Amino acid sequence: MQFMNCPECGVYLEIDDNDTTPGCREMEEVYCPKCNAVVTKVFTSGIPTATPVD
Repeated sequence: MQFMNCPECGVYLEIDDNDTTPGCREMEEVYCPKCNAVVTKVFTSGIPTATPVD
């Protein structure tokens, strides 16, 4: 889990890679839930999520 600001709108986000399965990892883009901009890319076997933090 990591925290970062969206480069487009500046909202503070909690990034969870949801890495649950060993192996079969790929680079996945993480999108801002507010403005839909690409925030970062993570190496994971799951579907990453970004949640705004108050």
